[in-house]
Amino acid sequence: MFNQKILQTYFSIFQQNSLLLIKTVESEIDGPEFDISNHVAYITTSNVCETSMGVSVITQKEEVYKFYEITKRIFSIIFKRFLRIWYHSELLFSMSSLAKNFNREIKKIHNFTDNVILKRKAILQNKNEETELTDNNSFTNDQLRDHVLSIITAGTDTTGRTLAFVLHMLAQNPEVQKKVYQEIFNIYGSDDPVKNPVKYEDLQRFMYLERVIKETMRLFPVAPFLLRMATEDLELDGKQVPKGCTTLVAVVPLHRDEKIWPDPLKFDPDRFLSEEVNKRHPCAFVPFSFGPRDCIGRVYAMISMKVIIVTFLREYILKKDKFTEIKDIKLTMDNVLLNCDPITFKIENRAK
Repeated sequence: MFNQKILQTYFSIFQQNSLLLIKTVESEIDGPEFDISNHVAYITTSNVCETSMGVSVITQKEEVYKFYEITKRIFSIIFKRFLRIWYHSELLFSMSSLAKNFNREIKKIHNFTDNVILKRKAILQNKNEETELTDNNSFTNDQLRDHVLSIITAGTDTTGRTLAFVLHMLAQNPEVQKKVYQEIFNIYGSDDPVKNPVKYEDLQRFMYLERVIKETMRLFPVAPFLLRMATEDLELDGKQVPKGCTTLVAVVPLHRDEKIWPDPLKFDPDRFLSEEVNKRHPCAFVPFSFGPRDCIGRVYAMISMKVIIVTFLREYILKKDKFTEIKDIKLTMDNVLLNCDPITFKIENRAK
């Protein structure tokens, strides 16, 4: 699914859903500030559902929305269990109301995914397509379901939340927004994004936009910590970490460490110019983790985010009534990093 050639086949889906987003928020033009979070979350869920399962928001809007709501409830339960150490025991958890709710939601999402897989298999078999998915010696239905659910749950809230933060930073930093738009204008001019949508071959030309996305992920990494097991005894700051111990990498403090990032609470995309990147340790920036267990969907995420942002900025100017300094932006988390307050801004039509 994440092979470069396969990613190109998803591009029309990203284009289509990006255009759907600008249509969805039309009613907000020239109005007060509004919360963008649910809009982008729905679009990123649509992207992942359609690319992984063929469930299209155009024809199956209710199913996509239902799927998104179920996954939100499941992750809420998982995070509550994570915070309550007594529920780490399978026995105690199994006797709780949380477990009953969890099993009920899991059954719903399994039924949904199993039905989609069966339909997709039937379509492929009718077309006489010999694929790995329809090979009886390959994956069982349960294995397929688990792979699909891993892809969807890992790629919805993460991308959606990052997109909301990026749009927030663009609204908060008008000069940065102007630079991003100039980069877009240099390629597409004032062309209508419907008639002349973003093209795959143009993505590598949005270098400043990529730096903006990375700077946003530095300040607001949606995975605020990473968990790993120590595979051998090691010493860390004079302390012994025994083999088999669970270790936690706190990503937010790492990304805001002034020893690595001068003036760390300043939003500065040029931190990611190649000459600046070369000065830092490669593990100074780990929004997608690092090494053999890093995120396999990082290229997918960057492509889909670029398409959505470019399409959105070609149509709208983002504005804030009042800017909030980064140090004053309060954060929390459930399964991902969240703003305590809604992410809001106003939109105006961009002059054509």
